[in-house]
Amino acid sequence: MNRFTDYFAGRSRIRTSEVLVAIMVILACQIARTEDGETNNQRYAESPIARQLATLANADILESSGLAASLDTPNLFWTHNDSGDSPRLFAFDHSGRDLGMVSLADITAIDWEDIASFRRGNRGWLLVADVGDNARRRKTCQLHLLPEPTLDERAATVHTTIHFRYESGPEDCEAVGVDSSSNTIFLASKAVFRCEIFAIEMPAMPTERVLVARRIATVSVPLATALDISPDGKRAIVLTYADAYEFQRRDDQSWANAFRDPPRVIKMPARRQGESICYDTDSRSLFLTSERLPTPLWKVERKP
Repeated sequence: MNRFTDYFAGRSRIRTSEVLVAIMVILACQIARTEDGETNNQRYAESPIARQLATLANADILESSGLAASLDTPNLFWTHNDSGDSPRLFAFDHSGRDLGMVSLADITAIDWEDIASFRRGNRGWLLVADVGDNARRRKTCQLHLLPEPTLDERAATVHTTIHFRYESGPEDCEAVGVDSSSNTIFLASKAVFRCEIFAIEMPAMPTERVLVARRIATVSVPLATALDISPDGKRAIVLTYADAYEFQRRDDQSWANAFRDPPRVIKMPARRQGESICYDTDSRSLFLTSERLPTPLWKVERKP
């Protein structure tokens, strides 16, 4: 199957918006390859083993817009809904079993687009990215940081909220990841033919200052919908509605330079509006969900 039929495989009801998205993805991928000389991306193409592990049991997960693997509890994931929901996180396991919901106190949810897990000290933390801005009108966006809640909690308090702006003005962004090894937050803008990678140094202490996300690279990735950094700090995955693009960083290399190297294209399974991805704790396997019901949980076992 080609990428268009892959996208709609097994779908009985197809929305006009989904058709337009699929067409944009295909055109963007083709143009990106042409601009790269039809060699850089295809040379690194990979068809990994992908299998659907489960369907999420919690019907309140209407639009799984972000996904993070717990660094404290084995076999645990965190997700959240897209815009329009209250500020809450959902927990589930590899079998899709509902493990509970945690409300975040004293914050609002404007347009949550991604979530990332990272290690700070000897425990796992979460970053919830309130960065959605399709119309590019928000002067500032918010990143909420908190220690990973335990499953017996029903409410949690955000430790730090980072208010930030982009150095060049508002951006449409749905993709955020954290590299604990360099204490850096990365954001990928969403555009038809390429995306800009921005970086923010994570403050050591809470601050009321508006931080600035600075551009470090431009990559030929069309319509980026999610981003994650592997727990070992050596890989970054940028997801699109079709496939994913993986950038690998050498020990002696900065992320700015790593994002300038040709990525490895990893084929993803067909999903309806797939906007979430995360690495497993082994820094190799990948997990995905979808913003359409019923919500699938996929595992992609990438090659070395």
